[in-house]
Amino acid sequence: MMVQAWLVFREAVIIILIMIPFALIWGYCLFKKRYTHYGSKKESIVTVIRDVLLILSIIGILLVTIYPFRWGVPSTLQLIPIVSSYDVLINSAHISTPIRILGFNIVLFIPFGFFLGWKLSYHKNPQIKTILFGALLSSFVEVTQFLLPLDRTANIDDIILNTVGTFIGVYALIKLQKKFPNVFKTFNA
Repeated sequence: MMVQAWLVFREAVIIILIMIPFALIWGYCLFKKRYTHYGSKKESIVTVIRDVLLILSIIGILLVTIYPFRWGVPSTLQLIPIVSSYDVLINSAHISTPIRILGFNIVLFIPFGFFLGWKLSYHKNPQIKTILFGALLSSFVEVTQFLLPLDRTANIDDIILNTVGTFIGVYALIKLQKKFPNVFKTFNA
């Protein structure tokens, strides 16, 4: 199982490892800018960590959903909701298959919902905006998978499951904001 995952995602892992130093440098530059703006080291560090993790979650989503590239093989389209998820649940040879396929679509978007929800906390209706952005990002991914010949299936169920993941991230944020208000306070940035 792990060998198969490594064979599929090894280039993506290498890209992520290369991106980490750039994220750290970008985070440091962002910290310097925020420190000048806020005048508070703690607020600057927290907002930089939040923003870097948000960007990394978006990059991770794009790498996992668009990568690996298998150019030349036409993509397929599934527009009838719930059909493919039902098929995976009922016709899978092993119980781990639906957990991997359906669960991964949800789990992939939880960090995005959490960090974007946190970033938008000072906006009006931040939860609704975050969930809409999650649905839009998922729709962008599915359209990209369909338009590019990547040997992928653009699936309406993926949009639904990704949006559920975004909702779970927002819900977790709300619960943690209530439990630890000082940690998750809004810094208006």
